[in-house]
Amino acid sequence: MTTYGWRARIGVIKATYRPKNFSYWFDTAPAGVEVVPAAIGFRKGEKRGFLESFERAEELAHTLRDAGCELVIVHGAPPFILRGREFEAQWRETVQASLGIPFLTPMQPHVWALKSLGVKKVLAFTYYGDELNDGLQRYLEEEGIEAVMAGGLRHDDQEEGLYSTPLKTLDRVDFGEFYRYCKASYARLGEEAKSIECFYVNGSGWDAGAAVMPLEQDLKVPVLWPQAMYMWATYSALDICNQREGYGRFIEQWPALTPPRGAAHPSPG
Repeated sequence: MTTYGWRARIGVIKATYRPKNFSYWFDTAPAGVEVVPAAIGFRKGEKRGFLESFERAEELAHTLRDAGCELVIVHGAPPFILRGREFEAQWRETVQASLGIPFLTPMQPHVWALKSLGVKKVLAFTYYGDELNDGLQRYLEEEGIEAVMAGGLRHDDQEEGLYSTPLKTLDRVDFGEFYRYCKASYARLGEEAKSIECFYVNGSGWDAGAAVMPLEQDLKVPVLWPQAMYMWATYSALDICNQREGYGRFIEQWPALTPPRGAAHPSPG
């Protein structure tokens, strides 16, 4: 009798080896779900490393498939923001065909989540510099979503490659600093704040989760953050409901997945 993974076995490819990001998956896994982790292992927010990561991600996906995973999801949006929306869709389709199981890539759950809420204008929060922020804004606009960029969070005025805060320094960005950054960015919009339908967070390297509910309660704006979007998309694609309290309005409400049932990915057009 199978005692582990009888409901699903999920392969998760993280961008870094940060244990706090893996723990989110383990802490929220429902009974009967097994999470099998892997990591690309980024150490710096540098463009070259991001652009050279696709082969490694594909190799890990095959390893997880061979370990019995029924779906594999890749975290880490920057490489896909750099290469663009069409590349992501084409690469995902190619890898999924070779795997023979559902395969999710980073920006895909983000777009699904935003469209499930029907939002057209968001305030976007990142720890990226201008090149990645411009790419993210362009990516979302191609999906019909206007993104007002808050500007990358800067911790101690340090920068690194494409990041406004170095990758390792993000470990020192706690949820209180994230909360204040979001609230101050929203206040700076003035009258434009009234047109913001959602706070959209891109980047899993900071400790954002504990700030989500306070932001929603204080500012009356829904917050979409990466771990919640990844979890929702993954479980929804497997027809598993993991609705729960304590992780923000989106996970509490658990909206229906926008693509038709059984669809591995939407078309790039």
